[in-house]
Amino acid sequence: MLSDTEGRQYEEARPLLAHQSQPELPTRSLGPRNPHIWRFILSTAAVALILSMSMHISLVPQTAILQDIICRKYYAQQNFNSGARHVPLSEDKCKIEPIQTEVAYINGWRDVTETLPGKYAMSTLSSQCLAPTFSNSFHSLSYPAGSPIREVC
Repeated sequence: MLSDTEGRQYEEARPLLAHQSQPELPTRSLGPRNPHIWRFILSTAAVALILSMSMHISLVPQTAILQDIICRKYYAQQNFNSGARHVPLSEDKCKIEPIQTEVAYINGWRDVTETLPGKYAMSTLSSQCLAPTFSNSFHSLSYPAGSPIREVC
């Protein structure tokens, strides 16, 4: 309780204007309004995790096969072991810098070629589908009848 210079006492919770009642504030819940949204979010995250893991599990054997191919070609060019094509080379011979550089170079270009089509598709779709939504200047665009972008948008 507070008091002023004239001796009147005031409560902090009491409204300043006596004729107005204090409205009830809505209670805010921390969760989403739809209880099934958590199931959707968790299932989407699980699918993304499984797809990511399945893509990355195959990289180890692919890299080993690629390294073996490059190693055989390198030693065939160096006239080492050129007559014995099916004899396995030791792992230590394939860990030298020229072979590992070639493996890293090929893996890097493979990553680029795998990501470019997706990035191109997303940039095309976003510029063709989302831009008309946010800008009036794109509403005059017309897509050809058989265009895949027209069917997606």
